[in-house]
Amino acid sequence: MALVNLDKSEAGRKVIANSKKKMTGHVIAEDNLFDVVRRTAKIAGM
Repeated sequence: MALVNLDKSEAGRKVIANSKKKMTGHVIAEDNLFDVVRRTAKIAGM
């Protein structure tokens, strides 16, 4: 949750503003977004 709340403090907003990756913040991902990764891993025998 620390990254999700990063933009809630002045220090966190500075980290975001100075990011080389041009990030704008973070959100909590839904588990089903990773289904494609699970399917790919299964096909690859992982």
